[in-house]
Amino acid sequence: MNVGGIQASILRVVNRLAEIGTRPEDPSDERLRAGALILAAVLITLVSFVWVGTYAARGYVVSAAIPAVYQVLTVVGLIVLARTKHFDLFRTMQLVLFLLLPALLQASLGGFVASSGIVLWSIMTPLAALALLGSRASVPWLVGFLVVVLVLGLADAHLARESAGLPSGLVATFFVLNIFGVMLGSFVLLGYFVHQRDLAHARSNGSASDPSCSCSTCCRHR
Repeated sequence: MNVGGIQASILRVVNRLAEIGTRPEDPSDERLRAGALILAAVLITLVSFVWVGTYAARGYVVSAAIPAVYQVLTVVGLIVLARTKHFDLFRTMQLVLFLLLPALLQASLGGFVASSGIVLWSIMTPLAALALLGSRASVPWLVGFLVVVLVLGLADAHLARESAGLPSGLVATFFVLNIFGVMLGSFVLLGYFVHQRDLAHARSNGSASDPSCSCSTCCRHR
C-alpha cells in the first residue's frame, strides 16, 4: 500500500473542500485546517445515515433523531460557511456537536454496551481542537470530553436499566463501525499534523542550505 499516495489523495480532497470555507487570499495553513474539519464533518454526516436508518427502523425515534440533528446542522452550517466564509463559527459548532451528540445518543440507548460505545466519537473533539486551535486552546475541550465520559460512567448503571433491546450482533457491528469511524477521522486530523511537520521540515532545510537567508521569514517570502 502506497501510504504517501493515500496521504497525497487526502490532501487533494482537503484542499478542494477548503474552498468552501476560505478565501483565495487566506494562508495555506488556514485552508488546510478548514479542509480537514470539513472533510471530517462530511464523513460523519454520511456515516450518520446508518444510525438514523437503523434506529428509526427499530422504533427508537429519539435515538434516530440525534444523528439526524447533526446531519441537518452540518448541512446548514456548510451552506452558511460557503456564503459567509466565517470558519470560526463553523468550527465551534462542530466541536460542540462532536462533544455532546454522541453522549446524548449513548444516554438514549442505555449506556456504553447498548450504544456500542458511541461516545467514542466524542474523542474527535479534543483531537480536532488540538489540530485547529493549538495545544493551549484545546485544553478546555479535552476537559469537557473527560467530564462527559465521567458523567456517562457514573450514570451507566442507571441508563442500562432501560437500554435499547438491540440484537447482540448489531451491537457488535456498531462497535466495529464506531472504532473504524473514529480511527478514520483521527487519521485525517493526524494527517494534518504530519503535513504541517513536513512543511516545517522542508522550510528548515531550505533555510539551512541557503546561507544568504538569515531567517525563516525571508525564506517564506523569497
